[in-house]
Amino acid sequence: MRAFLRNTFSCALAVLALGLIGCQKKCQQPPEKPFESLTAASWRLVETSDPDTAFQTLNRSNFLIYSFGQDFRGDVKKVENNTQFDAPILTFEYNPAVDDGIIRIQFTVTASGGGTGTGSSASGTTQTTDFIYELGRELLLIDSARGYEYRFVDFRGIVPPDSTCTF
Repeated sequence: MRAFLRNTFSCALAVLALGLIGCQKKCQQPPEKPFESLTAASWRLVETSDPDTAFQTLNRSNFLIYSFGQDFRGDVKKVENNTQFDAPILTFEYNPAVDDGIIRIQFTVTASGGGTGTGSSASGTTQTTDFIYELGRELLLIDSARGYEYRFVDFRGIVPPDSTCTF
């Protein structure tokens, strides 16, 4: 009887463990090597502590993609209900101070966007923000004035709508 209970208990634990592992399924595995440059990938915003209303719908099918160009310019495009828009909602110029781990980004709201944490939605409006940044297998930006964190993973495409994965 003890052996039966022990086996039943072991099986129940195994099922529970497998169930929990299934709930923690990653949408994509982290890259094998850390990134060496912001320009090496486009970056999917997966999580932020910024309470701005633009980030309240951030999830697997609604997110922002940040792209940093070699020319110190970049843009932010949105994905809404798994539809990726080609026109950027923000453009920006950036200046990294690599040795200090700081990046200054001047965002400009485009005619097609706005309201993504820049504090304004009027086309042509600019705002400069200094971020502490950490680049590895992910990108972490921390607004040095407000303390909000923004966590990014490299963008590898749209996640199926019925997926239960996490980033």
